[in-house]
Amino acid sequence: MKFLKHLVKKILIYLNFEQFNQITSTDFCKFLDENLGIKRIVVGKDFKFGRNRSGDINTLFYYFGKIIFFSWRIF
Repeated sequence: MKFLKHLVKKILIYLNFEQFNQITSTDFCKFLDENLGIKRIVVGKDFKFGRNRSGDINTLFYYFGKIIFFSWRIF
């Protein structure tokens, strides 16, 4: 979490997996947009979300237009 400290200026939201594991990727994007006013999203290269891992970077780009992409190589 320390590496996020400089990125997060106002709020960090923790969502329990059990609360959201059946939500479609589309509904999750709508939730983020309508309730949180998301402006940027930071994800890794193989990021998947939503029921059955149906959402990906392209889904986020469609809804939010700008994605900050990070990839860490772990040795």
